[in-house]
Amino acid sequence: MSEIKNNGNRRYSEEAPVKPEKKKRNFLPAIITILTIIIIAGVVVAFYPEIIFGDKDSQGNDNNQTSTTAETTEENTEESLPDGSLHVVPEAAGSVYVAGDTGFGAYYFSESAADVYVEMIDKAQKKLDGIADVYDILVPTSVGIMLDDESQEAMGISNQGDAIDYIYSGISETNSNVKTVDVFSTLKNHNSEYIYFRTDHHWTALGAYYAYVQYCNAKGIEPTPLEDYETIEFTDFVGSFYYESDKVEALAENPDTLTAYIPKTTNDMMYVNENLEEIQWNIIMDVTGWDNSSYYSCFAAGDEIYAQIDNPNVDNGESCVVIKESYGNAFIPFLADHYEHIYIVDYRYFYDYPQYENSVYKLVTENNVNDVIFINNSDAMTNTSASELMSDMFN
Repeated sequence: MSEIKNNGNRRYSEEAPVKPEKKKRNFLPAIITILTIIIIAGVVVAFYPEIIFGDKDSQGNDNNQTSTTAETTEENTEESLPDGSLHVVPEAAGSVYVAGDTGFGAYYFSESAADVYVEMIDKAQKKLDGIADVYDILVPTSVGIMLDDESQEAMGISNQGDAIDYIYSGISETNSNVKTVDVFSTLKNHNSEYIYFRTDHHWTALGAYYAYVQYCNAKGIEPTPLEDYETIEFTDFVGSFYYESDKVEALAENPDTLTAYIPKTTNDMMYVNENLEEIQWNIIMDVTGWDNSSYYSCFAAGDEIYAQIDNPNVDNGESCVVIKESYGNAFIPFLADHYEHIYIVDYRYFYDYPQYENSVYKLVTENNVNDVIFINNSDAMTNTSASELMSDMFN
């Protein structure tokens, strides 16, 4: 037999195939067989219709239907949307990359840093076991969602989907009690929408909303429909990518619009400033008139030592701690309608707040907290320092 070779998607033989000689055929036996099958099938349909059409009840409902459809629906709850991936390789500009009017930050996976993160999450859950549920939300940055895989490979950066899978697999193998929330696939599915800023390294509130929906699914609560929120917009937002790109003109000439969604039940909160003073604030603050590079600070008081939302219009006994960096700021407002109390911990500064002595365990136990939510962007997992700071809060 000649060797079979693979040529792209084709398979072919080195020797030309030889056509066999045609023989005369007698079709009479085949015709008789076909007629016999048709007659038997007619008898079955006439006397035993349930064999062909299934067992139906008096309403005409199919009682033989399996659960496959229901299972498929549960697994594919989100409609597949148009792919908005950009097919372009950004060029280096300053410390970031720029393609047209859009900036990107490079992402490089570190297995050792990822392992330290997994250990930290495991430590936190075991410290809180039987006291509070622990959720982990890893948010990809824009380069992993908005650029196609080929462009990312050409940049020489790591695949964030693979990185998050590695971390979540590690968490699952180490501690199945941690509730991981996959937002990568959701954001990828919505990448034709305005879910990341072009001139700034953060996600938009719309991107954070899609993550909030996934969190609600994991917790088993109903998310608020997006159209139910009142909104406020801030135009001409020019963020970090512009300054880190050494002020590429295309970014300044095409600024972002920041849309914020105001919680339905309260817009009041408190934060603690660097002087340890308690400041009354708004969950969504009107930052009109602020420097246009600071508009992202409209979300949940920005990056402070500690903050707290007490909602007098929610009476369900639920409270949570959110452990975050700045990506969490746009996510927190969506939680406000679901909890009586939200305790906000920025792990980069919490050690400066003396009341809880850098102990999330103390914060949780003193306030009867139900849920502890870690929300971090994937860049925070590229070195061990972030995980070590969070780990220290569970000693």
